[in-house]
Amino acid sequence: MHPFPALATLPFRVPGPARLHRFPAAAAAETEGVRGTLRHLQVAELPVTTHANAVLHPLGPWLGEWWQGGAQDADGAFIPETGLYHWAQSVPVASLQGGQPQPPVATLDESLVWGGFLPAHHGHFIIDSLSRLWRWPVAGARRLACIGKPDEYNPVMWDMLAKAGVPRDAIVMLDRPTRVRELVVPYPSSLCYALSSDAWAATVRRVGDQAVPGTVERSGQPLYLSRSRFATAGYARGVAGEAVLEQTLRQAGFAIAYPEELDLAQAIGLVRRHETIVAQLGSALHWTAFAAAPPRIVGIAATPVPASYLLCDSAIGAEAHYLWGPDAAIAAPAVPMVNAAQHSVALDLPAVVQDLQGLGLLPAGTAIPPAGRRPRVEAQYLRYWQRVLGEYVRKRPEDAGFAAAQAAVAARLARLGG
Repeated sequence: MHPFPALATLPFRVPGPARLHRFPAAAAAETEGVRGTLRHLQVAELPVTTHANAVLHPLGPWLGEWWQGGAQDADGAFIPETGLYHWAQSVPVASLQGGQPQPPVATLDESLVWGGFLPAHHGHFIIDSLSRLWRWPVAGARRLACIGKPDEYNPVMWDMLAKAGVPRDAIVMLDRPTRVRELVVPYPSSLCYALSSDAWAATVRRVGDQAVPGTVERSGQPLYLSRSRFATAGYARGVAGEAVLEQTLRQAGFAIAYPEELDLAQAIGLVRRHETIVAQLGSALHWTAFAAAPPRIVGIAATPVPASYLLCDSAIGAEAHYLWGPDAAIAAPAVPMVNAAQHSVALDLPAVVQDLQGLGLLPAGTAIPPAGRRPRVEAQYLRYWQRVLGEYVRKRPEDAGFAAAQAAVAARLARLGG
């Protein structure tokens, strides 16, 4: 059942088939398999409900994680449109099931607008945190009720909210069950992995226009958004070989940018200036949502393409291509591949360069420069494989072909850095 019946009847379009290059059959099938469940609502106005004497909860289902929040109406019933949803066909994360709600311990004699969940994650912040602001400001309400961890927000996130017309002092960050005189609940204009809309696209465009007023002259120079510096953080997924790819693209005339080093205006200015944007699959690609005109997007993937990218591409009318990036030959027999969703992966540099040539972004015969000083991501990746191959050779040295496989892996790893 659709979690929001009020949205199910609105006009929508389904994103078109993804343009996938060299994707393994399973990854292509998974990418395409979710597409039919996605909805881009072709409306600028969504439903809004108003509830007197509502109780707002930062925890749910009442004894759960901090981010699982929601609200009750005056009769104690869960208000579905306040829940956190990840899939269009799923139940909400927060509900009245599984426990009794705690009674309110605070009261606010005012009208609040439900802002929902504000995650401290760049990509999800764009999708989730801006999803209720299509209906802001609201007459008679001065503040927005939200759930989140404000100490973890970076200046760019605060600036997004400010450019949407919500300064810090207009945010009530819930930390206890709270009764309010009136709660105004705009339905979400986007749901991660499930839903986008004209209303969400207009909100993102409004933020972009406030951050970068006026018209930005467009450039045919391709832009590469790198995660090579961001990925030096211990928790971030790295891309081994990205330093060499950067060097290849820079020599071919690409502009190179590191999104985590930019403020909001700089980042939006870049995606509005460059007609073509290339990046590894990750939050950086969601900067494209702020483009003033539909860009050409090229994503380099190591997993099936998550639905949030397909929805964003559809929302802004972008032409998007996705290239399969991992070097599948870096694996000895019977050795599991790295989990690309959680750990660093190594690029198949010749294949990625060939794909970019096929898209007309690199000239034919583009040479890949030799690897220079080994960056931290490459060093971490090499240590992983040294350990794996060491364990393998101790356990399975008698396997036919092991010596050749070990030599082939070593040769491919050598491209990542000296």
